[in-house]
Amino acid sequence: MLPEAVLRYVEDVHDQHGPPIIVPQDEHSNDLTEIRFNGGPTLMVKRARSYPESADARFRTCRRASRLLREEVGVVAPEHLDIPTTPAEPVMAYTRIELPTLAELWPDVSERARARVLRDWGRLIGRMHQVRLPGHGPLIEAEQGATRLAEFLTWDLAERLRPAVSWEWKTGAPVLDRLLGAIPEIAARVEERGDGAVLNHNDLHMANVLCRVVEGEIDCVGFLDLEAALAGPPEADLAKIGIYHGPLFGKPLADAWFDRVWEGYGSPLDPLVLAFFRAYHLVNIGFHMAFTGNKAHAGEIARAAQEEVDALG
Repeated sequence: MLPEAVLRYVEDVHDQHGPPIIVPQDEHSNDLTEIRFNGGPTLMVKRARSYPESADARFRTCRRASRLLREEVGVVAPEHLDIPTTPAEPVMAYTRIELPTLAELWPDVSERARARVLRDWGRLIGRMHQVRLPGHGPLIEAEQGATRLAEFLTWDLAERLRPAVSWEWKTGAPVLDRLLGAIPEIAARVEERGDGAVLNHNDLHMANVLCRVVEGEIDCVGFLDLEAALAGPPEADLAKIGIYHGPLFGKPLADAWFDRVWEGYGSPLDPLVLAFFRAYHLVNIGFHMAFTGNKAHAGEIARAAQEEVDALG
């Protein structure tokens, strides 16, 4: 059964476009339903299948991050319906943006054009990072307080992840402990810059980048799937992109693709902070792989994370 606010929306649009086609889909831990109207919009309705409490936080984060992008820096992002929701029954609904993703377009981009498209992707990330936030960490909490980077990272690694790793993925524990030891230096390097936290997408692979094609040229214009958004240094976002499109996860990009993204981004990045956050993301992903039974891949990720923390000295 769809939520009442969604049903009212369907009735209103139905009057203009006729009866909708309702198409259930499957998306990881969520129930996703497409409601298609002939000649009109497509409404996406997402509800949590499991862990509703964490889904409620993810959905609230997604709505807030999308609004920040649209209103503060003019970046295309989903517009959500104002639907009453509770932590016990979280729901999110938004009008689908009829634009292709970079992942859909990339296979047909010529070798000559790829450098320009990668720089444009970097430019778009730079626009997102113009959204400044008073604290670090989960987006909703970061807007309300001034949590420092060291405080967030210590809580996240020592209190959230370390007990789980000790129980489920002992191979990752040494790397995690090295990361904990590196937090003071990394946080100091970030704080010395004085530029604070920025909005991080935190799941920024090509399938979450929206594009327009204008006279055969691809322009990167927006973002999808902002449920994991957080506040942090820009290196955290760029590091995760490098992991997603590196050799470990089946979507590798060729040659000096990250350099092209960085050129488009247009601002300096600290190599040590990048290395720290590559290891940070690898440890989080490695734990997930171990927890879901993919021990061999988790082992590969642990070795890659070890190389990153070794670079920290």
